[in-house]
Amino acid sequence: MKINQKIIFILLKIKKQNSKSQQSNPSILLNSEGLKCLLTFDRYKIVIGEIRLKSQKYMKGSLVKTSITGEYPFILEQIQTARENIKLALNEIGQISSKKRFGAGFSARIIQNTFRFISQAKNAMGIWSFYTLPQNTQQFEHFYPLLPKEFMINIYIQNNSLKVKGRVIRFTQQKTAIREPFGNQSLVGMFFKFDDKLVEVIDEISCEKELPKLSKFNITLAKAFETCRCLVSNQETIISVNENN
Repeated sequence: MKINQKIIFILLKIKKQNSKSQQSNPSILLNSEGLKCLLTFDRYKIVIGEIRLKSQKYMKGSLVKTSITGEYPFILEQIQTARENIKLALNEIGQISSKKRFGAGFSARIIQNTFRFISQAKNAMGIWSFYTLPQNTQQFEHFYPLLPKEFMINIYIQNNSLKVKGRVIRFTQQKTAIREPFGNQSLVGMFFKFDDKLVEVIDEISCEKELPKLSKFNITLAKAFETCRCLVSNQETIISVNENN
């Protein structure tokens, strides 16, 4: 199988996986002590969500309930960005697979563009730490009833798992150095800016669930990335050899 045909095969496999996921709206249950979520998906959108959480640091463990509706769905930006870039990659590689004849320079640009889009898709799925901290209250407008001001919820993808994090915060006036999170560590005791105010995380509750379809998607995406990377590397080698001759 030629290298460009291999890329097409892998990208079409990703597209097929996406199509299968669109045929039904799967519901996913995530459950842990203090946090329970039932989320229904439509592609990269959470269109229905029921969330129950409680913490001993908030009103002695009083239960907090909120929901997500289709009128204002929660967008998983990581998956949305990855899907958009895969679509762009398919459009690029489709030009090479057509019956038209193009010059070597044109084909090289198509491969480079395809690699760029696949890289962006892979990065979108891999960069999860950005989504662990909200920046402002607008990110909570998906939830109804509105969350108490002492609570925040984040939903994101990490590796092959869907994660939901609930945090109890308190606003502080003291001049404390902002401590940024590192890796997968707990944020309890950390301070950060939220709506231009300094807050401290005083409790954290979370739940997660590994998703087989997400695992298959990431594996296929990694194969497409490596295939494109090898092809771009080969092209650069050929160009270098030609320039030296």
